[in-house]
Amino acid sequence: PKPKYVKGGCDHGFRNVVRTERKKRLVSISAQVVQGRLTAVALLVPANRHVIKKRNCYVMDTEQAVFVLIGPDAPKRVIAKTLQFASCMRMREHFGSQPCELVVVNDNQPRSSQFWELLDGSPLSSNFNFDNFEMTVYR
Repeated sequence: PKPKYVKGGCDHGFRNVVRTERKKRLVSISAQVVQGRLTAVALLVPANRHVIKKRNCYVMDTEQAVFVLIGPDAPKRVIAKTLQFASCMRMREHFGSQPCELVVVNDNQPRSSQFWELLDGSPLSSNFNFDNFEMTVYR
């Protein structure tokens, strides 16, 4: 079989590589029962405030940083898996590129407002109420 050449590579004297712009991604990590066990499940969700629930944790991947939002009612196992997922994403996706931070979103941290601005484009006050964004699903 012939080898396949993949686009990309590294910059050198004869080749100029154009970097593609990284889009922001929001991953929701929630607890679900799978085969009788509590399991953390990661889903890619649209990046807006209306998908945020207080029992879930969220990881937002941007070009400069990986943001982690931990819901107040999230189980400990989901929190641990979220932090593991975020650190693996940082190592795997941003390896070799510009330096990337892992930011846990708190009210006290100045970088927290940047997370909310990236999410919807508007800054958020420090008294965020998760109850306003809880959706009711009828089956």
